[in-house]
Amino acid sequence: MRRVQFVPGAVVSPAAITIPVTEPDIASVVSAQIIRVPAGLTDHAAHAHDFVSVGLGGAVANALGLPAGLDTINDAGAVGNHTVAGGGVSGVQDNTAQVHSGADPVVAAVPTKLTSRTVSLDVNTELGDILELNYLEVGERILVS
Repeated sequence: MRRVQFVPGAVVSPAAITIPVTEPDIASVVSAQIIRVPAGLTDHAAHAHDFVSVGLGGAVANALGLPAGLDTINDAGAVGNHTVAGGGVSGVQDNTAQVHSGADPVVAAVPTKLTSRTVSLDVNTELGDILELNYLEVGERILVS
């Protein structure tokens, strides 16, 4: 049995979903499931968060998130300090992971073989979904013991 995982994109059921070209042809489908990215991540634009220092006291006064007067970074050995210019998207970024919540990421799906390269599902796939398809490939034999 072959198990393949791929991202089919947003597909409205019962439209055809084509397996990747690197996978062998389908003889018969066995099962499928969709691994869905939690709500809020698929439509959440990629971005970084401003780096903000903690514990220095005083109101934030510059792009570094530091109090007034603390607007340089010392690299401990350079001839002088370096000022990080800009703020918002052009300031220091820490790429902090964002916390999102959502439903169970596994969605049941019933596959139907359409052709040796395509299947359809009984549910829609959404942008960012991972489809896990289990199938018997053409020429594969199952021995009964």
